[in-house]
Amino acid sequence: LVAEDDSIKGIWCVPKYSNPQGITYSDETVKRFAALKPAAKDFRVFWDNAYAIHDLYEDDKDELLEIFAECKKHNNENMVYEFCSTSKVSFAGGGISAIAASIENIDAIKQNSNIQYVYASVPMFSFSCAFEAANQECYNRHMGGTHTHLFTNESIRYMAEKMGFSVEYEWRFGSDINDLYRFLRVSIEKNGSAEFADYFAEKFVPLLDRLQNVLDESDFSSELHFILKRK
Repeated sequence: LVAEDDSIKGIWCVPKYSNPQGITYSDETVKRFAALKPAAKDFRVFWDNAYAIHDLYEDDKDELLEIFAECKKHNNENMVYEFCSTSKVSFAGGGISAIAASIENIDAIKQNSNIQYVYASVPMFSFSCAFEAANQECYNRHMGGTHTHLFTNESIRYMAEKMGFSVEYEWRFGSDINDLYRFLRVSIEKNGSAEFADYFAEKFVPLLDRLQNVLDESDFSSELHFILKRK
């Protein structure tokens, strides 16, 4: 149908652990996608690789053939947009998403005048990173595998500049002090001091917001929300 009907403009698919059956596309299926010769010149494959890193077991993973390498063999690099994210493996507000496409398609996205604003929430290099690096026995929420990237103010502005945007608004809502509190309380309880843990909580919890505000106002907190505006 795709090769004969130019009214068919695209397909959206989840190639790995697809709901509801949990199927991963075979190498043969990926190669058939990559070799498509659609009648519509603007036909696109939206490759929603939402579960790319969502393997339950290290020794039992599904392997998905890399579609862009196969598309290149058929001069079809512009046919595919791939999406991915850390959704469902990171904490709320701590995930990141990404799009992969050919240079021509990325340029087309950047030049699309309909896209005037971009909102993002990203994990920052912060107090939490230093604390977790110094205390490997704590749960590394920030430095662990749930975050594939950590940003700085400089890297965000560099990214915005490359996209033709500028940072219009920023909000900082870190969770560094909550993480610090959790680590200290759990550690005290593990050492068999439940009563002291309760006393510590009584004294420390009322300070959480004030202490976090110090880090937020110093641009050294764990999370930044921002809006980019096209120049």
